[in-house]
Amino acid sequence: MVADVSDADPTDFTRDLVRWSETLAAIARTGLGFTQNLYERERFEEVLHVAADIKWAADEALEDLDDVLALARHPNLAIKLTGMCSYSTQGFPFADLHEPIARVVDAFGVDRCLWGTDWQRSTLLHTYDEASDTFTAIFGQPVPAATIDR
Repeated sequence: MVADVSDADPTDFTRDLVRWSETLAAIARTGLGFTQNLYERERFEEVLHVAADIKWAADEALEDLDDVLALARHPNLAIKLTGMCSYSTQGFPFADLHEPIARVVDAFGVDRCLWGTDWQRSTLLHTYDEASDTFTAIFGQPVPAATIDR
């Protein structure tokens, strides 16, 4: 049986956060990063504060765009722009994505944006070259080779 979260004692999360903070501090000492989906943004924000020494990468850059842009204030958070072309309703050259992706890059800065095609799951929607060409069009220069995940 799954517990109803609305019945949960708010101090439970605080206790969990303290317990996790020890684990997160150990991760920070290694210099490793951490990746996270943004499905529980409120809790994720608390973890970002507690684990300020850890480099984080978050998915779902275009879902709830304003909420994601607000997370840019955390210097230890990078955003993954993976599979972005799959969000388009227009097809190549995915013009409907240029403005929201540019907003994410403006908010986080290029150094905190991670690009990937997600080609394993999106080949039915677009080719690798179409995804790469889209980011080239947005940034006005080719995607750096170090970020290519063919």
